[in-house]
Amino acid sequence: MTARELAASIIAELDHPQYNSDAAKHYRRLAIMDYAQAFKLAPSRTAAETCRAFEEAALLVEKAIRMGAGRQSLEETLSRIRAYWTEKLVNGHREGRE
Repeated sequence: MTARELAASIIAELDHPQYNSDAAKHYRRLAIMDYAQAFKLAPSRTAAETCRAFEEAALLVEKAIRMGAGRQSLEETLSRIRAYWTEKLVNGHREGRE
């Protein structure tokens, strides 16, 4: 397959999402795990590594949505994860200074 053919197939997939509930569940699960892991490991990573981890999680989120996962439900779950880890990291940082 040439680069042009590959690009065309990727564009076609983006223009015409394929709904697959099993794949949507799988990618949703991966996105949630990667997102939480990005927060958890952020203190031990560089800013660039942390940014890449969040970018990879975002790609999984979009893939899950294209496969049929509910955007609102997934965003609510990610919001709860974000709130949990933000509080945990901020409080952990404060405790480390005292």
